Amino acid sequence: MQNILLDCDGVLYPLSELSTADIVNAAKQTYRNDLGLTGIEQSIISKQTIDDGHLGLFNYIKAICEYKNYDFDLFCTNMAERIDYTHIASNKALWHKLQSLTSQYNIAIASNNSRVHIGKVTERLFDKNAEDMEKSGIKIFDITDMRNKEGWFMPKRVPNALKLLAMRNDYEPSETILFDDTGENIRTARKIGMHATLITPQNTLENNLQTFIRLPLEKGRIYE
Repeated sequence: MQNILLDCDGVLYPLSELSTADIVNAAKQTYRNDLGLTGIEQSIISKQTIDDGHLGLFNYIKAICEYKNYDFDLFCTNMAERIDYTHIASNKALWHKLQSLTSQYNIAIASNNSRVHIGKVTERLFDKNAEDMEKSGIKIFDITDMRNKEGWFMPKRVPNALKLLAMRNDYEPSETILFDDTGENIRTARKIGMHATLITPQNTLENNLQTFIRLPLEKGRIYE
């Protein structure tokens, strides 16, 4: 079977309903209020993670949790509790389109965010949590599913992150398409031979999936 990878934020729902800034602010509130991280500590840890090449918000959170001896999963849970998901509108039409494709494609949500966050999003969109999604045939890959040998997270823009994810799940890159709202992730996917389509407010996931209901992925075709 061919494979569809879906980003979460900005793809399953528009960022006008929940912004990246809202997510980052929830992280800040969590490490300041729950962990008591000072401004000086924040600066030191941020510089160290960047200098070591550990990119992305969740590597920063991982470093903070290790510094404070705090459970990473608990941090993600507390962070999600500080996010207002109520503006994400239900989208049963998108759910029916995804379900119509599960017999033709392996479908997975592949996000740089946490599993608890993805579950909160799918509950609003489809009235299904992460476990319900997987029981319905749609896998969940969160940031913890993309790690290097040292255990640091590999966001999708990191070279070989998507290649490693594909290899671990027997996804042939040339038989896989990524729908993402970040140009850097799109370019990374194409470098390893994946098809990739940039999702925007004008070029929505729903419109693109309608195409895939009618035809399978074609080798050598560029999907814009």
